[in-house]
Amino acid sequence: MIFQKSVLKNKTNALDFVGYTLVVTIFSAYLTYGICAIYGLSGSEGKVTALDVINGLAAIATASAFVLALLQYRKNIIQQRQQIVAAEAKALIEKMVEAASKIKTGSDTSLKNLDKSLTDLANIAVGFSEIYRSLNEDVERAIVRMRWQDMYYGHLVPALQKLDLIELLSNESEIDKAKLEAAKIGSVANARHSNVLPLYEKFFVYEEVLKGAQFADYDLKGKLPSLDSFVIYYINKFHTNDLMYGILNQIDIRVHAPLLAAAKPSDFAFADLQEKNKAP
Repeated sequence: MIFQKSVLKNKTNALDFVGYTLVVTIFSAYLTYGICAIYGLSGSEGKVTALDVINGLAAIATASAFVLALLQYRKNIIQQRQQIVAAEAKALIEKMVEAASKIKTGSDTSLKNLDKSLTDLANIAVGFSEIYRSLNEDVERAIVRMRWQDMYYGHLVPALQKLDLIELLSNESEIDKAKLEAAKIGSVANARHSNVLPLYEKFFVYEEVLKGAQFADYDLKGKLPSLDSFVIYYINKFHTNDLMYGILNQIDIRVHAPLLAAAKPSDFAFADLQEKNKAP
């Protein structure tokens, strides 16, 4: 399955160790007894009777059956756990879809709505991240990964791309509408004059508008307190790397969320926080 990673090394737990040790111990004991009996090292007549062989094989078979039962029990428990955890992960993805659907875009773009949406999505992602990390790499995790990718590219990214900075600013009481329109026209002209790639044109225009002297005191990032948290869970390539397994798409905030990119999230939101957490 394309969304499932190959498991190169299986972890062995204490239950496996006990079972394998039991089989090896019994097998070794009977093998040693047989050798000693054959070579007369045990002080007996040096004969291994058919009954001895049958008893030895029966003991080994019993131990093997016990180990197989333990392994099957463990497999069933792990499978049940995987199904429960995966079901919860899928439920959280549905909540992400619902939260993404509530993002107002285009002419309805609103700072208040955007702030609430980013906060809701970031909060959902905290729980999802912990649950996803606890899943073993198997088909259940692969399905969860596939569902997350569908949520991301089918619902979240389209909403983020449609966010309109000009409409957002025009709804702010402290913004001069005439200056805003002039800044927009100038920024669009600069983008075309600079031969900016169409993929990055929105980001370029939004960045130019916010960099203008007339908006120097407008702190968009400060008005979106959950921006950094959102970027960590949905944009940060180190955090989303495993979730993106199986597809070639690379996350670029300038393309996928130009308005958020223009708000200038903190540098740490794009850093490899998982690697930092591993450091002593």
